[in-house]
Amino acid sequence: MIKAGSDIVLQMHYTANGTAGTDKSRIGIVFATEKPTERVLSIAAATMNFVIPPGDPNYEVGAKLTLQADSTLVSLLPHMHFRGKDFIYRAIYPTGEKEVLLSVPHYDFNWQLSYDLAQPKCCPREP
Repeated sequence: MIKAGSDIVLQMHYTANGTAGTDKSRIGIVFATEKPTERVLSIAAATMNFVIPPGDPNYEVGAKLTLQADSTLVSLLPHMHFRGKDFIYRAIYPTGEKEVLLSVPHYDFNWQLSYDLAQPKCCPREP
């Protein structure tokens, strides 16, 4: 939902390659003809303040996010920068059960994809 008077802000990531370039990004907006029955939000689990010790070839950084309401997961977008090697999304359910939702064992900054789940996954919050 975009309320009247809202700003739309795009965050673009560029990778220096030694060649001047221009941006030709565009955005398309489709206005609904009916009132939507669901709302899709993008949320992120991130750790911004960490220091990789000198010489450490495999430093691990973790982040977590606790959902505050029942939610349905529809896609995952692993995102790191050049030093990132692998990426794993794990769910820990209120029952204590754990599940790997996505594993990217050979992360490549130049190949960032949004992974859409074949079946959306219900993620209940704690009772």
